[in-house]
This record gives sequence, C-alpha cells and structure tokens, in this order.
Amino acid sequence: RIYPMPLTKVEVPKQDPNFKADSTGANINRFVGQGLTFGLQDEIDAFLKSAFNKDLSYADALKNEREQLSNFKKDNFGKSFLAEMAGNLPYGRFAIGKSPLSTFIRNAGMGGAYGFGTGEGTEDRLKNAGTTSVISGTLGTLLNKILPKKSDDAKKLTGDTLGFFPDVELTPGQANKGTTIGNIIDYFEQRATSIPIIGDFINSAFDRGSKDFQFKIFKDFADSVGIKLDDSLKNGNKFQIFNKVNEGYRKKYDDAVGKLILDKDQFTKEMTDFAISKGLNKNQANEFVRKASKEIINLKDNKITGTYVQDTDRFLKELMNDPQLDRYTKELYEEFYETLFDSNLKMNSSTGALIAYDKVKKYYPYFKTIENSVNKSTAGTITPTNVLSAGKQGKGGSIKYSTGTAPYQDFASTAKNVIGDKVADSGTQGRQLGQNLLLGGSLYGLDQAGVGMGTIAKASAPFLSYATPITNKIITNFAIPGASSYARSATNPGSVEFQNRATMMMKDKGLLGE
Repeated sequence: RIYPMPLTKVEVPKQDPNFKADSTGANINRFVGQGLTFGLQDEIDAFLKSAFNKDLSYADALKNEREQLSNFKKDNFGKSFLAEMAGNLPYGRFAIGKSPLSTFIRNAGMGGAYGFGTGEGTEDRLKNAGTTSVISGTLGTLLNKILPKKSDDAKKLTGDTLGFFPDVELTPGQANKGTTIGNIIDYFEQRATSIPIIGDFINSAFDRGSKDFQFKIFKDFADSVGIKLDDSLKNGNKFQIFNKVNEGYRKKYDDAVGKLILDKDQFTKEMTDFAISKGLNKNQANEFVRKASKEIINLKDNKITGTYVQDTDRFLKELMNDPQLDRYTKELYEEFYETLFDSNLKMNSSTGALIAYDKVKKYYPYFKTIENSVNKSTAGTITPTNVLSAGKQGKGGSIKYSTGTAPYQDFASTAKNVIGDKVADSGTQGRQLGQNLLLGGSLYGLDQAGVGMGTIAKASAPFLSYATPITNKIITNFAIPGASSYARSATNPGSVEFQNRATMMMKDKGLLGE
C-alpha cells in the first residue's frame, strides 16, 4: 500500500502592499542606496518596512528586499552596477591616500565594510569582508596609479578648487601628470603640437596657460602694493603689462619716500662711524660717505625731505647693485641701507609716512624680480625660468638674495614642473607649415588613400576642447576628475562583484569542490 507523501506548507513571504515589486526606479534606488550604505540598504529598508507594517516581519521584509536586488541584478546587470557605483561616488575622494600603503588601507577598509554589509549571516559577512578588503585594497591602489588625478603642483597653480576661475589654465595632460593615463595624455599633447589643426588647438591652450602664469605674477604684485591692474591686460604682452605696473609702483614709491624726513648731520656722522667700524681706513671711509651722501651733501637745510630723500634712496639701491663695486663694498652699502638709513628715516618721519614707505619697500625685491624677468628674453611672455633666474638676483642683483628663497621662487618652480617654459608663437609659422604640407601633395596623398578632409576634421574633433578656455576647463576640471572619481568609487561594489564572479567561475571549473 502506498501512502501519499504529506504536503509541505510553503511559506510565502508577505509583501508590503505599498511596495512596487516590478518598479525599475525602485530597484535603481535600492542599488544607489547599497552604494551609499556599504551594502546595508536592504537591511535598512527591511527594518523600516517591518516597523511600519505590523503584518510584515523583518525576516520577510529582508527576504523581499534581497530577492528584488537579486532579480533586478540578474535581468539588468548594467543598470544595477552603475546605480551602485553612483551611490558609492561620494566615497571616491576618500579612497586616495598620501602613499600606496595608506591608499591600500583606505580601500581595504571601505571594501571590507562593503563586503560585510552585503553578506548574509555572521560567517558569510566575515568571509565577504576579508575577501573584499583584499580585492578593494589592491584594485584601489592600482586605480590610484593609473587613473588621472590632479597633482599637488597643479592644484597650487589652479588655486580655485571649483575650477571655474583657475589662476593658471591647465590642459588635461599638465593637470594629471604623475599617473599612467595622465602621463600618456601629457606625452601626446607635447608631441602633437606640430600636427595641423590638432596642434593649433593644443598650442592655444598652452599659450593661455603661459599668459595666465605671467598675469598671475604681475597681478599678485599689483594687489600687494595697491595698484589696480585691469583683467583686460591678461592677453597683453609682458611689456604692456610691465609698463602699467612700473608706472603705478614708481608713483607709489615716490609718494611714500617723498613724505619721509632725513637728518643730514646724523646721517653723515653715522655713515662715517659705520664705515670705520667695518675696518675701512680713513680714505676708504671718506669715499664711502661721499658716495652715499652724494644727493644731499651740498644742501643747506639739515632736515631733508621730498625729492632729495627719493634720490638718496634710489642712489643707495643702485650702489648695492653697482657691478663696478666689489662684493664686499656692495654688501656694506646694502647693510647700511637696511639699518642706519632706515633707522634715520624712522626717527624723523611721521608714522603714516613710515607705514606707506615700509609697504612699498617690502615689495621692492619682487618688483626687481619682475623687471629682470621682463628683460630676460625677447619673447612676449615671461616664463617660469625667467622668473627663477631673475629671482635669484633679489634686489636687482643683491648679494644678500643670491641664495635661499627668492621672490616668486616657489610659484615659478611649481609652474616650471607643470607648464614648463614653452611659449607659443603666433601660430603663423606652424599653420603655414601645415598648409604647405597639405597643398604640397600631402592632401592629394591622403585623398588617394581614402582619407579626406572630413576624416581629418573628425579626428580633430576630440581636441576642440583645447581651443577655448571654457571647453578646456570643463574637460580638465570637471569631466576627467568626475570620470576618474566615478571609476574609483566603483572600487568597493566592483570588488564585491569581482569576488562573486570569480567564485562563480571557480565553481564552474570545479576548483572549489562540491
């Protein structure tokens, strides 16, 4: 006699009546939440739904959530993965450490948290966390070296964190040097400048960056001493901008020095005592005093002001830089100018006049650096090397500033590493060469090979972004960093998926046993 098998009662998970099981939008929101919460969104949703529905247990709600995640992922892998990456996007910036080890630790930590959150049960969670942390740490460290990332030097040059109004406009290659993809872009940019059309686009971006560097130097100086420098001068050549700066600074300097008062008798006596204290003999001391007091020695009044103080101040600076004098004598004049001449003015002049004088005097080395930079070459734009070379001379050749930190040294050194010294020419020669190549037979050869101007135009299209400041800034400051951060943000959900796929493949190959 055959007895029928007893029927097993199948428990059907209770559904939340307000939950749309087949909603694509709802499932995408789930995966975005998974990315935001490191894989805990299903548990959060289950808790909230069971809390507000007395007929729905937490276990049933959690099972519903996980079935929905699983089914949607199975049928819509691309959408689910992109949604999960989008949710993980805010964490992309935290995945980058100062060293490979710190980057590994950060990614391993986030990957472990994600793996733990996506597991079921304590054992499975711990296993997931361990496996995923290793994958995330390795993958994240690798991506950090490969994907474009704005270098620290590039950040110093751009200044504006939002990227809308950078101090110096950079190309994608210049901004991302130091990573594999960034180096590749930079390598191409440097070698594509001679290619017709494409080279013009890239050269235009290089030229804007060089002019931005130049204008930043001039503008910082002008702002420091209270000179208004119109932004319309940004595209001017170095002589046009310097003329404005020179005119404004000379006026500020003369106004400030002209209000000072110098005591002639005290000045002469202190100068003599100073010369003798430095070991000069009587004749040498007299020559020292004669030169330094040349502008005022024959004046009848003892209290000197106005143009005579201006002339004395200017003459002492010239003596500090006089190439006819030996190094030791120039150092003496410089020490005298910085101490005794300065103290005489402070003792006899008003507070307001001294404040104005101290301000313009403080920035004199910067003015001389700019002046010398302008005279370093015949090109229309000053380069980082021009500034570095001129800065070493400090106060127009002063021995005191021949070593150590000089004006604009840090900024110019950074610029040299990032934008280099390339000053774009007018483009006429390059364009003429390209035109001659095309008209001289290259165009005919390309046409015979089936490569028409339409093909050349299409090949040039991706580089149109270099042609204007707006498009180049969008690519450099938004598109590339956004895509790079997006890819880095995929590290954690990506490593979970990588782990799952690898496990599945090993099972298929019988590598994991039964």
